[in-house]
This record gives sequence, structure tokens and C-alpha cells, in this order.
Amino acid sequence: MRVPLVSITLLILASCSTTPATTAAGSLDATPVADAAQITTDASASDASDAAPFTATLVDTHAHIWPRDKTVNDKYIDDLAAVARSKGVKVVLGLHARQKPDRPPTYSADHDTWTLEAAAKYPDIFVPALNGFDPADNASVEYVKTQLATGKWKMIGELDLRNRPKETTTAMNHANLMQIYALAGQSKVPVMMHFDRCYGADCTTTDAELDEALKKNASTSFITAHACPIPTMKAYANLYCEYEAQVGELPTELLDRVIFGTDVQNPELKVRFMATGTDLSYAQAIDTFREKLGKLSAPDQERVAIGTARLLKIID
Repeated sequence: MRVPLVSITLLILASCSTTPATTAAGSLDATPVADAAQITTDASASDASDAAPFTATLVDTHAHIWPRDKTVNDKYIDDLAAVARSKGVKVVLGLHARQKPDRPPTYSADHDTWTLEAAAKYPDIFVPALNGFDPADNASVEYVKTQLATGKWKMIGELDLRNRPKETTTAMNHANLMQIYALAGQSKVPVMMHFDRCYGADCTTTDAELDEALKKNASTSFITAHACPIPTMKAYANLYCEYEAQVGELPTELLDRVIFGTDVQNPELKVRFMATGTDLSYAQAIDTFREKLGKLSAPDQERVAIGTARLLKIID
């Protein structure tokens, strides 16, 4: 499975509005604008002029709770659920715990409790993702094992690993994580991660740790966020990616392993579009994605919007 490893940056939230993008080397570093060599409009998709804009239900696989304040979070969840329902986003996935304060990261099981509360209140909208633990803490393995045994969690992440803005340097192949990946594979729960290549160690080291994690956990599905490192995805069949409309155009290949996300994490429901440096409302971000999705053929529209999320058992 080892192929000359192309870099990759896997997921965790940088700060309220920081979104990594794919570089020419295929990494997902915290670069504001995606490189056209990695994220470009698919020629075949562009030619699909007869493909109608996708108007059916779609899945947002990347949203955050607001753990700074319970009252603010509760209102935010209510508002997000209302807009998601109105825009045909039947399930907003991955209510990953955002650290409080923003830097340095802190972790709390309360984050997971709030996530479950949101999913219980709006079961037609929210699907919970487990993330209230520090991956570098030895206690995290038992915590994840216990939580997965409940059957409540549909995803793990986003995991805060090598994260330049958050100044975390947890290796992708950390001993705790290798056990957590194995548990995720046994439970058929995908893992979403933030991993900035070349941060905190030389590129050869970070490439090797990523390679080891993917190779030794072939039965575990991994999801990168913010952009799609197609060369690395070609090397590993268990690697999927989360595409964000605010980063660039839809990738050109492997659309059966691309899912959609907004990275929304703002009580005012704002989504930062890195290429322009502007904030759009959550509703506008959904509309932007639907427009881009309309460039694809009907089968690819369905795969990216909802099909692959079903394949990964994130939703039923």
C-alpha cells in the first residue's frame, strides 16, 4: 500500500475561522487558498451541462458545537438546526468539540455530552461525532472504547493532531491513536483528523507516521477535512476526504470518496470563505455548494452529497 507519500493535512479546527487548503504537494496545510494542481474543476464534470443542480437532501459532515458557554451553545444549536432543515440539510454531521479557550486546546467529556444532547433534540438533523478527549492522553483509549460501546457515535473527530494554528504536535501514529484507530475499525466508525504535514517534525517523519497509520489500519476509514489530497487517496483505499466549498473547486477524481462539510462553528452561523477572506452565512455556504455540485453528473452529485456518507455508515 506504500506509494511515494504525498503530503496530507488532516483535520482539527484551527481557530474560529481557519480552514486549511490543499497544496500542490497534496497536503492539507493551513494555507488560505487551495492549489489548482490539487483542487480543480473536473473536466468531465464541467462538460456535464445537462446535469441539474442538486436539490435533494445533502449531508454536512463538518460542524462544531460552541463549548465556550452552554447557553450560547444551546441557541446556536437551535439556530443551526432550523437553517439546516430549511436548506434541505437533513443531517448535519460531526458536531466536533471546539476547544475552549481557542488556544491552547483543552478537552472535556462535557463536549461530547453537549453533542449527544443536540443529536437527541434534533435526531433528524444531527449525527454525533466523538471528540471530547485528548488524543495524547493515555486515558483516551479506554474513554473511546467505552463510548463506542454505547453505539451512539457515528464518527470520531475531528482529531487535533499536528495542528499549526493550535500548536499541537500529536503524531498521526501515536501509540494511543493506533489503538483508537483499531477500535474505530472494529466498530465501523470513521475517523476524521486534522494533520498538518511537516509541522512539529521534518516532512519525512510526518509522512512516515501518516503512512504507518493508514497502512496498519486498513480496515479503518479515515477522512481528511478542508480539502482532498487526491494522490494520497490514490495510495490508500481507506482514505476519504471532506470537501469545503469555501476552499476551492470540487476535486477531479475519486468522487466516490468525497464528502461535503462546511466547518461551521460560529454562533452567528458564519462560514469563512478563505479564497476571498469573506464570511457567508451557513445558508449561503450550502447554496454555494449546491451550485458547485450541479457541475457534476447526477450519479456523482448523489455520491458527494449523501451517498458516501451512507457508505461510511455515518448516516443510515
